[in-house]
Amino acid sequence: MTKDAEEIISSELENDLDRINVLSHIDMRISQFSMTAILFGIMTVESFINQYASRKLSSSFFKKYLDNLDLKSKWIIIPKLINGNTIDTHKQAFQHLKELIKRINILVHDKLKITKLRDWKNRPFGIEDSIQAKNTVVELINELHDVDSSINISWLSYCDILAKISA
Repeated sequence: MTKDAEEIISSELENDLDRINVLSHIDMRISQFSMTAILFGIMTVESFINQYASRKLSSSFFKKYLDNLDLKSKWIIIPKLINGNTIDTHKQAFQHLKELIKRINILVHDKLKITKLRDWKNRPFGIEDSIQAKNTVVELINELHDVDSSINISWLSYCDILAKISA
């Protein structure tokens, strides 16, 4: 092989490695942003149902009897206590809540062990997870509004506006 051919091949390999490193970095950032969206999604749905219970019942009653319930139970029991109805656990919103809880458990309970940049290629989180986390928040709050129409949901339209801006 000539020296020119070796230089060309070497240069092409360096370019390919640079592209791989850039793509790996992009994948890692997507996964990090998705994990953030999942975390904020779960925090939002838990905070919302907790605030709903504290306002409609009382803060002391909530802390004493409801605060330690798991999140799925809160979304079933709290609306039932407040107005006698519960969200439909067979609908998409509740199914998405269960999926969001699975995702957050992967994060929180250290089942995701990523120690090197190359490990991010097998990441369990992507853009779809970010979108689903946002959709879960909107769906659950809309479901709760169907059970209790006194809930103000006008602010939810901002979620769609922000999604369109960021797309």
